[in-house]
Amino acid sequence: MNIYIFLICASLLSLQLFAAPIELDTPDTHIIVMRALDSWSGDKGASEDSIKGVAKRETGYTLISPNGQKYVVSSIPTLFGFNGFTESNAVFKGVLDALKVINFKLAQSAVNFKVDKAIALEPSKFTDFIKYQGELYKNLVTSEGNPATLHNSVSAKKFFSAVLSIGTVVIAGDKFGSLGSNAMLNSSIPGDVYQFSSSSRAALTPLDLSHVNFDASSYKSIDVRRVIQGNNERVGEVIIAYKNNKTDDAENAALIKAIVSLTGADTTVEAIQHARDEDFAKRQAIWDACVADGKCKNN
Repeated sequence: MNIYIFLICASLLSLQLFAAPIELDTPDTHIIVMRALDSWSGDKGASEDSIKGVAKRETGYTLISPNGQKYVVSSIPTLFGFNGFTESNAVFKGVLDALKVINFKLAQSAVNFKVDKAIALEPSKFTDFIKYQGELYKNLVTSEGNPATLHNSVSAKKFFSAVLSIGTVVIAGDKFGSLGSNAMLNSSIPGDVYQFSSSSRAALTPLDLSHVNFDASSYKSIDVRRVIQGNNERVGEVIIAYKNNKTDDAENAALIKAIVSLTGADTTVEAIQHARDEDFAKRQAIWDACVADGKCKNN
């Protein structure tokens, strides 16, 4: 584990301007990170606050465990300090060491984010997974309304919160989870999305990962983790593909690298703003095309 932390720290000594999504590697895994920070949001105030958080080099996160609240890693101590599980956790220690190299500190800030528990995805389903997330992304844009007039819209905030509730789609057998309630998504999700099934499970999030060109066929397994920043302000994702059988060491090394990237420690305020501008332009183009097709009412 120490060698992984060293490699992460060394790579951060010269910051790079990554575009979203980000692809990283460890000896045992390939990692795809979609930083929540890089996504455009209609909540202007929260967007400004999160940029300021990166500029101040402050971050905080929670890593959710499937084993219950007792095993959740929280980077922000309570009045009584860190819980025993956090202090001894390999991911917490690795992220802390990596952030210290570049003078990032853990704090309760607007950049705080939650990394959800891992949901398994069969490698053979990866291409469809990316495709259907893109469909959800497009549908989210057209359901929210014109991005140009979306800032601080109360209805948009309520809608986005609802999408986060139903957008975590657990796929088992032939059902597309709770997304069967398609009134929220205006019935425009293509039929083949509903047919998407897996013998394992997968969590889909409305994100555009169309630029990812990753062949998962030679990998043993894949974990998908949703990332939520702030009070449902924006979402991201961590995808970890394992070359061999998944081990705790392999998962920990990948999570350390992914969480450091999620903080914005490996980028700059300018690069984050550029990524947000690109995301906004993409959303606006989707909306304008919907209006031109007569499927969306201009507002």
